[in-house]
Amino acid sequence: MIGKKLKRPSSCSGSIRADDDDDDDDDDDVLNNQTIVGNPAEYYYYFNASQRNVCYLAPERFYDQTRMRNDINNDTFSTSFGKLGTSAMDIFSLGCILAELFTEQPLFTLTQMLDYRTDGYDPMPIVNKIVDIDIRAMVASMIDHDPSKRHTAEQYLDEQTGKAFPSCFYTFLLPYVQKILKEFSPDFVVYKLHRDFSYIINSLLVENNNTNENSMEIDEEKSQESSQCLLILLSLALSCMRKLKHLHSRLLALELLRLMIPLVDDQIILDRILPYVSKHKRDQSILVQTSFSKSFSPDLLSE
Repeated sequence: MIGKKLKRPSSCSGSIRADDDDDDDDDDDVLNNQTIVGNPAEYYYYFNASQRNVCYLAPERFYDQTRMRNDINNDTFSTSFGKLGTSAMDIFSLGCILAELFTEQPLFTLTQMLDYRTDGYDPMPIVNKIVDIDIRAMVASMIDHDPSKRHTAEQYLDEQTGKAFPSCFYTFLLPYVQKILKEFSPDFVVYKLHRDFSYIINSLLVENNNTNENSMEIDEEKSQESSQCLLILLSLALSCMRKLKHLHSRLLALELLRLMIPLVDDQIILDRILPYVSKHKRDQSILVQTSFSKSFSPDLLSE
């Protein structure tokens, strides 16, 4: 996963993609090569498997074929050819992905990226569509044309404390998710989230035991931050639920969603939970169908 690649030492691929998956780690040595300007066939072969026609490679990954390879520091090149991936390249790719997530449109095509190398294309009109000013500023920094001006992942996390990332992201969510991903498998994640659900709620949700108006306002703000962190865990759970291998895991998944429903907004239920839950009305297992019928209200899930 993207987060694991950024945190793992010596794991810079310089080619993080929106569809990135740890299953392709064995290909990192191949993807470390730079791409020749004016040779799009090479780019499409190595980096456009999804055929989405987007390009999230850092501009420094491209080089002019007219330059002799010996003109560039050999220490930064792989044994085949091309510059090795750097953390700054990964940060650039991640910034492109974040921009697409928050604007719902790609930031670069290959043609636009080649123009960006020579200051012929400006991605900021798209970046400026990001509503949150802190995320907008972070993305703008991550896609800076100059790799030396891009910060490290740790620096961005520190800079965005209490801004783009709520405080509970640091006090609970980040350490908890990092621990889960050390032994990552979809079935394990669902099992772990279900087993730890009471602990998660106690860690995230703020109990309001105060009665004065000022304290109420503070608690409401903290409760909203906690809900944002719970939403991240919901997204993690849903992404894993599509790949569950065992019957017991599917049963736990339904129970986990049932526990989360009272804690999230109605729009989240309709947009994220309902599509997943509904398909289990026709699950091959009678046990899953029975669990579905017992756990979820027909009124909530009526089509």
